[in-house]
Amino acid sequence: MSVNQRASMTIGVAYRPSLRGLIDGTVKPEGIDLTCVTDFPEPSTIVRHDRILEGKLDGGELSMSFYIEAKTRGAPLIGIPVYPNRSFRHRSIYCRDSAGIKKPSDLKGKRVGLHVYAASTMIWVRGILRDEFGIHPQDIQWHTLSTQGAEGAIQAGVSITLIPSPGAADFNEYIAQMVLRGELDAAVGPVNITRPGISRLFSNFAEVETEYYRRTSIYPIIHTAVVNERIARDNPWVPRNLLEALRKAAALTPQYAALGKLPQGDKEIWEQDRPILGGDDPYAWVMGAKERRAIEAFLDYLVLDGVIQTKPSVDSLFPIT
Repeated sequence: MSVNQRASMTIGVAYRPSLRGLIDGTVKPEGIDLTCVTDFPEPSTIVRHDRILEGKLDGGELSMSFYIEAKTRGAPLIGIPVYPNRSFRHRSIYCRDSAGIKKPSDLKGKRVGLHVYAASTMIWVRGILRDEFGIHPQDIQWHTLSTQGAEGAIQAGVSITLIPSPGAADFNEYIAQMVLRGELDAAVGPVNITRPGISRLFSNFAEVETEYYRRTSIYPIIHTAVVNERIARDNPWVPRNLLEALRKAAALTPQYAALGKLPQGDKEIWEQDRPILGGDDPYAWVMGAKERRAIEAFLDYLVLDGVIQTKPSVDSLFPIT
């Protein structure tokens, strides 16, 4: 970039401790006049994703599954190796206590609710059930608020039922109430819905996830970051400079996390995931061997789930590292 060259861009992100240095302006990307949008109508995460995919924002924090699916269809997006939302997903399976589900194989034939069939958390859970426990998507009756990305699964004979819209209600609570009423036997989701009558499938999830990580080195990636190609076309240095700024913001995570009031996903990373990871830094936004392994596994799951037809290379998704 030339000395005087600047670009203006607006990105959508969640209000996380790992991003707050960028949001509040403590970290400023070189050559970029950056606006960070954090407030969206509910369901805010889905709205943010949609606006990024529709080009209404110049980039930001996006579901890994939505990014890859859109990219394989030719969406003008460039991925950068930033992972603001990561979490182990054995903990994300919740069962009604009276449904008779005590172990993973008990899920066979059961009605399992989720919010978006092809959301990253759901992809990871189905992949883990398949790889670790021999349970295939066809073994379960899936009930979802959105069949986005489910076309391939439906063609493969997977049972998928559309749940009526919850309207303005919180979809996690909506599904939890369906479980309690006996309309569903279990649910998969990123939000903890345990309460009297609903328990995690893996009550010892920390132990299970620790063993999984030690054996596979996979720390599931849920969200990544993208830049719209229209920005990079005229300013090819933007993705690199934004990546460097995001890494600087991530380095400030401890001071923002110390302020408390963490969103649940970030609270899990800070309190539950770090002990599992040992000395590995959940905020080291790089493309190392473990990141590649996680992305390669996720790509395999996307193909097996029918969300994408062919597996792209990691380097084509994340050309700047």
